[in-house]
Amino acid sequence: MHQNQFTPSPASHLTPVSKCWRAGLFAGTFAAAALLAACGGGGGSSEPVVTPITPPPVAIASKAKYQVVLLNAVDGSRITDEITVSFSGDAKLIDSEGNQLNGKTLKTKDGVVSFGAEFTGGKNDFSVQAGNRVIGWTETGTRVVGDGAVVGTQTVELKLLNINAAAAITADPTKAIASAVSVVSGFTTAATVASPTKTVTNSEGVAEQAGSASVSFAPGTKAVDPVTGAVVPIVGAVTVSATMYANSEVSSLSAFPGGFAANVVAPASATGSAGGADSGTFITGGFAQFNATDSTGKALKQFDKPMTLAIDLPKSSLDPDGNPVVAGSTYPVWSYDDATGQWKFEREGVIREKSPVDPNNFTVVFESNHLSSWNLDYYQASCTATVTLGRGTDVRPLRVEISGIPGRRYANVLSSVRDSVQTIRRTPRQNLMVKVFDGTLLVGQTPTPVNLCGGVNIALNLPQPALGTIAATVTEACANGANRRPLPTFVRVEQTPNFDAGYATISGDVAQANFAGKKVGPARVFAFNKYTNSYAEQTVQVPLNATVAAPFNFTMPCAGVTGAGS
Repeated sequence: MHQNQFTPSPASHLTPVSKCWRAGLFAGTFAAAALLAACGGGGGSSEPVVTPITPPPVAIASKAKYQVVLLNAVDGSRITDEITVSFSGDAKLIDSEGNQLNGKTLKTKDGVVSFGAEFTGGKNDFSVQAGNRVIGWTETGTRVVGDGAVVGTQTVELKLLNINAAAAITADPTKAIASAVSVVSGFTTAATVASPTKTVTNSEGVAEQAGSASVSFAPGTKAVDPVTGAVVPIVGAVTVSATMYANSEVSSLSAFPGGFAANVVAPASATGSAGGADSGTFITGGFAQFNATDSTGKALKQFDKPMTLAIDLPKSSLDPDGNPVVAGSTYPVWSYDDATGQWKFEREGVIREKSPVDPNNFTVVFESNHLSSWNLDYYQASCTATVTLGRGTDVRPLRVEISGIPGRRYANVLSSVRDSVQTIRRTPRQNLMVKVFDGTLLVGQTPTPVNLCGGVNIALNLPQPALGTIAATVTEACANGANRRPLPTFVRVEQTPNFDAGYATISGDVAQANFAGKKVGPARVFAFNKYTNSYAEQTVQVPLNATVAAPFNFTMPCAGVTGAGS
């Protein structure tokens, strides 16, 4: 079982027996028998009492349903470590019991968070932040901009990096990420950490030298509270990391914190070409993460002395008018707030030659008193784009990758796409390349970069379908099988790299979710029990042109039933 541990809601309305059971519910266990015995239930009674303790099932009322999948930024695998997740934004987010998630925090060990979203009255965005610094997962987030027409379940990927694997990441030539980690006893002396340069393969399939990112601390620097300014005690040694994400490759750019449809805090001078602070999109020259953590895992983010930060900028970069950037000109510098999911305009950074001169990269050097993710970005005008896939009636999940061109880098990845028409908000008004994948197989693309604001049709060459259907059913019942009833809930199917999700709705005496267009072969199916905050999992073999059943029945606590919850 994987656990998805939500912060419990008040249980004051529950009966005494229900309260006792609830006391263990959020521990994420099925130890209901012991709990019931402590409350006077169980006790070896031979006469089943079919009164369930759980409240009636509640389905998510929102038309738009989301699953956020937490993935390792390096290999794309789902993260099963404990990750803290928080929610913000204008759109109302609700869990399966109707509780609002905005402003709340939860923890998951499953790598998936499912919820509903309501886009009304112009409130059409939300942000999800995630991380666990204690075990190396640095904080990041993503922003979603939706609208009232969104229906069904949408999959959003959020990619995290674990700096404990920095050496392996940097050594891997297939990863467009380079990171350096240094452990220092403190900041009594000067300290500099710089990520190494690295040869990467860009989106055009050409090898190029990616730049580096660095942070330098002045002697005597102290960590301070960002609100009070009081000195923060540092426990043990300090781990400092500097990570550079190559700006020319999709898998690296798709780890961009906050996404390119960024929620920004900026003066009009920084957003003028976009027409306002929440109408444009980023075009990136490069982004980096800088972190410092003491031995307890506590993040050190604010300091009493300014640090010197540097992010390299490819010499192929273009300004908003399409002109090459030159040394001595400026480039906008932004910092990311991993609590709110907002990018804040900091300053215009000066572009400099490196020393010694690098034929591939300039660098932008600036000072700051705080650490976070930083980027070099122009905030530019956007449109609502339409991408139409020539897939006919084929419903297999596809992956759509949208990328910028040399000098004007951008990325957007659409996962588990089943519809023929994709409406994409906040797309830059510039030429972009679109590639469509069936798993790892390229099945269609634009022959050359094209402006998507006028819409684009992409013919697909899909292989002969070897597909089947998974029919998942979800019920709950007492331990002896009594009181069986449907359990409307999220169900998902994992056939890497696709993560499909659907909401099981009542059909007769079960809750059912069908997944058509699944590849023949093994598939992992997960069903979520919102009352125990737990997942059940099974592996099924998808047959050709047929349906395989994936039944789930969760045991619910029932007062007086022998072996309840076992």
